[in-house]
Amino acid sequence: MRLRMEPEINILIHCELSSNFEKCQQLLNTISGSIATKAATVEGQKHKVEEADQMLNQRRELMAKYRNSVEELTKPDL
Repeated sequence: MRLRMEPEINILIHCELSSNFEKCQQLLNTISGSIATKAATVEGQKHKVEEADQMLNQRRELMAKYRNSVEELTKPDL
């Protein structure tokens, strides 16, 4: 009887391990997808910050040029 039960137990153990492995695999795939999505979001936000920084620098440069132009135009002729 004992020999007869061992294969059945082995089959049950194998089925349980396979089931747990599949669940773990699905969880890892979900985590991997979530990490990829977050990485893309972080990259997108980083890109937006870089663009905003460039625009701010351009604005500063334009304001300095405008200020210089106004100063040149309003300078009294000596």
